[in-house]
Amino acid sequence: MKGYSTDRINTMFSRIAGVYDFMNDIISLGTHRQIRKKLIDIAEIKPDYKILDCATGTGTLAVMMYRASGGRAQITGIDNCHEMLEIARKKHHHTHIRWIYGDCHSLPFPDKTFDLTTIAFGIRNMEDPLQVLKEMARVTKSGKKVIILEGGKPHIYFLPLFYVYSFIYLPFVGALFARNPAAYLYLGRSIKSFYSMDEFLELMKKSELFTEVTGTSFAGGICYICSGKVR
Repeated sequence: MKGYSTDRINTMFSRIAGVYDFMNDIISLGTHRQIRKKLIDIAEIKPDYKILDCATGTGTLAVMMYRASGGRAQITGIDNCHEMLEIARKKHHHTHIRWIYGDCHSLPFPDKTFDLTTIAFGIRNMEDPLQVLKEMARVTKSGKKVIILEGGKPHIYFLPLFYVYSFIYLPFVGALFARNPAAYLYLGRSIKSFYSMDEFLELMKKSELFTEVTGTSFAGGICYICSGKVR
């Protein structure tokens, strides 16, 4: 997002890493897990899949996909925030998920490695979302899915509620529970400035990286899932 460098965003996430999962439950009233389940439904995960979860954070989606596969899929979570990854390693030590430090703009994997590549609520934090899409497509096998779950601009009828939620409620709970209102003010600002679902679908189509590009929106457009099969 304009005005927020990668280093600034990493520093912000490192400061809230310890309360990140708790805060996600608070600010979404638990609905973020239900939306992640929708992503998993779209993914149609098979037990023999190799899966990459980009911007994995504390590993919530990676673990949900691991469980959806019956613990048999080979899952890798990658993030460029050490503090988030350390929580993922400690919290999910009982899984066989690999946790790797790395940059989603330049993924450290060979071409066509994975059967599924995902990113949940992370691509809007990237300096170059299109480059991240290119990298996700590069490391995914032809005919397999890349799936993006993100927050975006809501439909016009939901704008008043969105502004109250983003610029009053989020900073308030951020100050109350995380002692960091600025991080949660950034959340609202980043969602407001990011692509809507239709805009993101257009970005995927114009990239010419994918076929069968589709999108599903939730909560009046505030959250959406976009997916496409790699050419």
